[in-house]
Amino acid sequence: MPSPSFPFMASVDDHAAAILTAACGTARAILARRAALDAAGRESETLFVPVGELHAGLAHKLHMMALITRLQAAEPRTVFCEEAPHHYLADLLSSRPLQTGADFARAAALRDRDPDGRLTLMARISDDCYIEAPYTAAALYKLLLDSRIRARFTDCAHDAENRLIAADGSTRAALRAAGESTRFPVKVRDINGVAARNEHMTLMAAQFAAQHNARIAVQLCGNNHVAGAMANYDPARSLSGCWKREGKPVLAVFHRKPDDPDFFRRLSVLDRDEIAVKGPMPDLWAYYPPGIKPTHSFSNEDEERLYTDAVMQRMGLGAYCFDGARSLEAIRDDYCARVRHAVPRLRPEAA
Repeated sequence: MPSPSFPFMASVDDHAAAILTAACGTARAILARRAALDAAGRESETLFVPVGELHAGLAHKLHMMALITRLQAAEPRTVFCEEAPHHYLADLLSSRPLQTGADFARAAALRDRDPDGRLTLMARISDDCYIEAPYTAAALYKLLLDSRIRARFTDCAHDAENRLIAADGSTRAALRAAGESTRFPVKVRDINGVAARNEHMTLMAAQFAAQHNARIAVQLCGNNHVAGAMANYDPARSLSGCWKREGKPVLAVFHRKPDDPDFFRRLSVLDRDEIAVKGPMPDLWAYYPPGIKPTHSFSNEDEERLYTDAVMQRMGLGAYCFDGARSLEAIRDDYCARVRHAVPRLRPEAA
């Protein structure tokens, strides 16, 4: 384990205060938008809240922890969605990559047998292949589990080479909705791939919200998905644009105010009362690509764990920390065993 005096520990108090202040501000903005909808007679409609993040940024995961607990306390009918493949649980349990339409039909059936997302969250905690802020992400999933917040992964199916898989029915429908071919590979980060993924995430989040009669649906995602004006993405094809096209109420939360003063003016799909920006937060990253020495803020998961647990304690979220006496390997093994006990191993090659 790293020494408690490694560089970022000296700033833990200030960092926790900044993240908590930002989360409280975001929660106020969301609840104010919810109240405005209620006052306008739209009580039965779900408010969709895409929350932009940097995937490897610890502060963004910690911000979401503080935000989602506050939203749940104020509005129990809050659900959580994340930019992660909707077939994740089946993919993790499978003996080989999912490839055929039958594979993905079984994957969708397994996903639907996990209506609150609990098995999916446990599976994600058990996954030691995650390389972007893995410990802090696992801590977020544990908080969701312990708080009994319903969760759903909403992104398209994609393969190991980051190509969308048209054999998956919902991914194929999203490609068509975005006006893309289903005959040729589309990369997840291409502009057209992002548009299809946004179609998929908005539809799946809307279905999940309807299933649970949610009044607030939070969609955690990369900042470029929120409203599309960054990296040349079209605002009309963003998450916010897709939801607004369907007449659904939105509050778009950006991870920071961009340097470009014309940024918000270009967001033609959003009114000013549909935009919120997180307050300033520490810019610390954790990224551990295999075979490459980490060049960001943390050298390893042990350092990340020490920092994240300390910030959670100071934000009043210490009860959701993992047992500090147990190794990460033991924790992951335990969650893996729980998932495999609850769900028989999926074998796509079986009839």
